[in-house]
Amino acid sequence: MSAKSDRFISAYKELEDAVGTAGMDGIYSFEQSLDQTLQKKMQLCRLTRNFLQHENDTFIEPSAEMTEFVKKMTKEALARTQKAKDAMKRVTPLNCSIKVKEAAGKTVKSPSGVPVVDDEGTLLGIFDSFSVCRAVESGISAIKPEILSQDYGTCAPDIPYDKVCGQHLIVTQDGNKHGKYKGVLS
Repeated sequence: MSAKSDRFISAYKELEDAVGTAGMDGIYSFEQSLDQTLQKKMQLCRLTRNFLQHENDTFIEPSAEMTEFVKKMTKEALARTQKAKDAMKRVTPLNCSIKVKEAAGKTVKSPSGVPVVDDEGTLLGIFDSFSVCRAVESGISAIKPEILSQDYGTCAPDIPYDKVCGQHLIVTQDGNKHGKYKGVLS
């Protein structure tokens, strides 16, 4: 077998291991979860691997692009094992007893706002620049739920990361809008 074939077989073995780690039933199951274009490429890679595994022949030699594709699919399979809690940032929330002026200073570093929790850690909302405006407009000096933004999405910590990747979400214990605060995905 050529060096190219050895690299391809090695990359394919890593993909098989990643698919197993992701809890799928095998390469075929992973293949079926992909879009049609990727499925066709995966089928070609699977057939090439099977041929190379069972034939000691140089009739087929995988391209460097095929090996790179298999490595990309390995990353895809591994991403399916990561959970939201693995990727979230623990942004220190504000307590609802804080003054608006003090809270406004803390939002400078966080333009999308800062989570606000009660004494038990339950998410009440997001303190953002609009919260400051609502507080000034209402004459409120301490944070109150009515000035907090409720325009945010949430997810649970154990949701697969590939389902929420690229979204700005607040992670709560149960995924509910007013659950126990855990962190932020951005």
